[in-house]
Amino acid sequence: MKHKTKDKKIYLISKHKLITIISSQKKDLSKDFLEVIGQLYQAEVRVFEVTNTTPRAVDLVRILYNLKYQIKSKFQMEDILIGAGTIQSVKDLRPYVKIVDFAVSDIIPDKATFALAQKHKIAMIPGALTPNEIKQAYRQGADFVKVFPASWIGSNGLRAISRTHGHIPLIPTGGVKSNQIKEYLSSGACAFGVGKEIFNDDILDEVRQNSQNNNKAYNVFAERASKFIEAVKPRIFSLGETMIEILIERQGQQVKKISEELLSKYISKMDYREGQKNRWRSGSLCRDLDKVFTQGDVGAGQEVKIRAGEDAVIIRAAGDAANVLTVPAQMGAEAILMTAFGNCRSGQFLRQWYQKLGINLEYCHNIKDAHCGAFFLLSLGKRYSRLGSAASRVKFSKIPYQKDGILHFTGISQMISPNARQECLKQVKAASRLGAKISYNLNDRPALRESEKELEEAFLEAAPYINYLFLGVEETKEVFGLKFNLPHSRQAFIKGAYIIKQKFFKQCPKLETLIITGGKLGFCLFVDDDAVRYFPSDVIPRKKIVEPVGAGDSLIGGFLYALSRQFLPVKAAEVANITAGLSLLNRGSGGLDSGKYGIIEIKELLQKYYSWNKGDTMRL
Repeated sequence: MKHKTKDKKIYLISKHKLITIISSQKKDLSKDFLEVIGQLYQAEVRVFEVTNTTPRAVDLVRILYNLKYQIKSKFQMEDILIGAGTIQSVKDLRPYVKIVDFAVSDIIPDKATFALAQKHKIAMIPGALTPNEIKQAYRQGADFVKVFPASWIGSNGLRAISRTHGHIPLIPTGGVKSNQIKEYLSSGACAFGVGKEIFNDDILDEVRQNSQNNNKAYNVFAERASKFIEAVKPRIFSLGETMIEILIERQGQQVKKISEELLSKYISKMDYREGQKNRWRSGSLCRDLDKVFTQGDVGAGQEVKIRAGEDAVIIRAAGDAANVLTVPAQMGAEAILMTAFGNCRSGQFLRQWYQKLGINLEYCHNIKDAHCGAFFLLSLGKRYSRLGSAASRVKFSKIPYQKDGILHFTGISQMISPNARQECLKQVKAASRLGAKISYNLNDRPALRESEKELEEAFLEAAPYINYLFLGVEETKEVFGLKFNLPHSRQAFIKGAYIIKQKFFKQCPKLETLIITGGKLGFCLFVDDDAVRYFPSDVIPRKKIVEPVGAGDSLIGGFLYALSRQFLPVKAAEVANITAGLSLLNRGSGGLDSGKYGIIEIKELLQKYYSWNKGDTMRL
């Protein structure tokens, strides 16, 4: 088999979290197999197990293998993982060693079976139920332990086991319902094995009967699987704007002074701000950028570099709404951007960029005759061109928020236009009504405020619905007129954070967690108006901060993702500190967008700096 490393297979199982088990007594299952697998794949199932007790099981697994590597098949499912189930001995495993990624058992096989799996880089998942059995299976060499049957102990039993065996990655299997997934995750589960709830012979008999008159009869398998996929794959929505980011560098460094030619070409065409805010308009910068982009630039979805004498003009995608989603998208969440693009090359460029990051753009609109916002990241300061942009004019309807999902937005989202402010409040109310959690980052941009009180008033509109709140100590002092000296030491920062905490837990009745950031001073976490937890910014040693912009978005993204995986806020803050730290080492907004860092590195750093055990990292 064209093996991935065993570690990669283990990571993918923990990432996808759902192992769909195909177990049958049908001797002719092969005639339906492709149709069933196709429907499950369409529902985003990526990890398949075929039990060895199924007639012609090896042939069925080989069909999956051919699909994965496009051998004797016109279809390709290159991103699937293939497993063999009910493997109890070397004799059972041997026919599969070249065609599976993992093997599952309902017992603890002997050492020879584990050795054969290890030799062929096959992840081994033995079955156990009691704490002693689970411990024995892990000592034998298990990569995960299948807790079977999970229905016998339930989520409470799993929680009790996790308290003393939290370092062991557990996969509850047998009797797990889709509405129990969140409860099991919070109890220590890192993945799930689901069989009869998705596929069984009774359903297949009914489908075969209906398929004679209904060519969509097999859709039932996708529908059943989708309930579990939605449960194991957290949904994080982010509402805001899209932007083009422009940097000007000389010999790889941001310049402090730029030529008049570049200044007039890229900086001068800014916003016109006369009269009331709803009459403000942007300059022509984004339209001018359309002349810069070639069709190749647009399709590539990666940064564009233009030489201008000894300077380099670098153009790439930005925007806090998308940056927050970068980390969750790479870590396996359904990261959904809610914005609008201009119907222009700049808009196409942004779409390609975000798609490459794995961000879902299903609820993004194209607005005719609109443009994208733009800003400049320069040592001499920031200039904005975003008024009247596509994002400032967007309206949404029928967004599929769900219970325990998350909707994130920012002060920027509210301030780009009166329409945007109204739309933010409308979506916050809709999401909260459906049981989603509301996340808010103040993220003040004074240049976007029509008056000193505008952002404070907009925040207070949303305050009754906010569950997770992110505030910068300096901007909070300015926007809300709080009286304390700006901190220059850790002690002063924590003192200022307490003053902020006292105000906002009163203003936000649903507030569960508050994070107050202090730049180089790190951040403070408050949970349910309790005592402070302080997190230093230098948890990851670094000789040089490459780029601070985007670190805050990466912090929020890591925190929200970990919460969506049912981690407690303190654990989520540890994830956030690692993702923010990686962002500081990487150039540009979003933190992980270069692909240099990913979830495997995050897990390793959590183990190194926060002593996370293997069970917790697998849950992530």
